[in-house]
Amino acid sequence: MIDALEVSVPAKVPLNLSLREFIRALRPKSDPYYKARFDLQELGIDALLYRSCRYNGNHRVQIVRTGNKSFRVISAILAQVLDCDLRSLRVVRLDLAADVRGVSVRWFREHMYVPGKRRIRVYVKHEGESSCDWDNGCTIYLGAAQDLIRVYDKAAELKNKSHDSAPEDRLPLTRVERQLRGNRIPPELRTLPDIATNVVSFDPFKSVVILPGGAPEPTIEDYSLHRFLEGTDFRELVRKLGLQQVWTSMGRYSGGNGRRTVRRVADFVPPDPPTFQPPDLFAIYSQSICEQFAEGRSTHRANRSEIRSY
Repeated sequence: MIDALEVSVPAKVPLNLSLREFIRALRPKSDPYYKARFDLQELGIDALLYRSCRYNGNHRVQIVRTGNKSFRVISAILAQVLDCDLRSLRVVRLDLAADVRGVSVRWFREHMYVPGKRRIRVYVKHEGESSCDWDNGCTIYLGAAQDLIRVYDKAAELKNKSHDSAPEDRLPLTRVERQLRGNRIPPELRTLPDIATNVVSFDPFKSVVILPGGAPEPTIEDYSLHRFLEGTDFRELVRKLGLQQVWTSMGRYSGGNGRRTVRRVADFVPPDPPTFQPPDLFAIYSQSICEQFAEGRSTHRANRSEIRSY
């Protein structure tokens, strides 16, 4: 699904006439990069408007709760804000996501890596915690902000927002998300018409590598002593540091033979539960995108042509 979308607006583009009449009633918020930020949700429009960039004078519009809206509604919101040809607007942020049911963040941490992503960050849910509870709300960030892979516990986020007292044995729901900004957005997705044409076939997780689980209990009789010790250390490190960190370290210290090493110790990847099938991220993403482009899929609370008046 498209989980976030922002567009850049040239300084000369005027606001929608109806919006101009009411925006004066809004109190602008401060922003380090723009002269003013307006929360248009106060007017019944699910968008944030950033006015006059301090560097180039352009504006920016951010759609709020994008993942809950059809592409038709997203376009309608932009039309409520701007008086211009929407086809000419340049997309400056695009988040594409797949929601994986029944698979935890812990599993992705131990079975997924992205070659080339050397920056690894972990967000701990509760401040003051020294370590992350991988079964309760931690988030993994791989890469820099311009091109980022984010993995987090979507079920925990929904529970926190709704203050739901759901049982702790709930089925895991993990969101795997690709965040693209600026010039890291590929040419085939840089405008709204480009997205409408190409986003279904675009694979945001093409660079993601998922390893199936290894043998439940490898025994020393089945391997050479060197291979068994190497594999045992590999499994322990993956559980302690995560596969991405182990992959990054191997690439740094193995003379570029990290991929070969992973293949050699594949039996020692942390095991999967019986009958478990690794998720197909692109298939899950494609299904959600098709639903998002289908008519009628929207929870937009102000899906109308008129702006709320006071």
